[in-house]
Amino acid sequence: MTQQHDRMAQAIKDELKKPRRNLYDSPVTLLARVALGVIYMYLILVSYELMGISGPVFISVLFLVSFFIPHAYQLLTQRLQKHAEPEKQPTATEEARQEA
Repeated sequence: MTQQHDRMAQAIKDELKKPRRNLYDSPVTLLARVALGVIYMYLILVSYELMGISGPVFISVLFLVSFFIPHAYQLLTQRLQKHAEPEKQPTATEEARQEA
């Protein structure tokens, strides 16, 4: 039981160290993030000029929804796989073995 507990504790420690590793990304990644931030700001400005106050609200909601699309896609694929797998029905011989 202690070996299993030690493995679980080590796995949790490794998971906690992952975000720390991601903080030190390359300068190219940082440049890409800055560029995307600037594009987002210009998109907000242009949408305000074209559609009024509803433009930035629409763009903000659109970006928030797009942030959760990968999670929703993962949930959808898991549900589809779960329903696609036929449930295994025990045969008569397996039931007889279990009763014995």
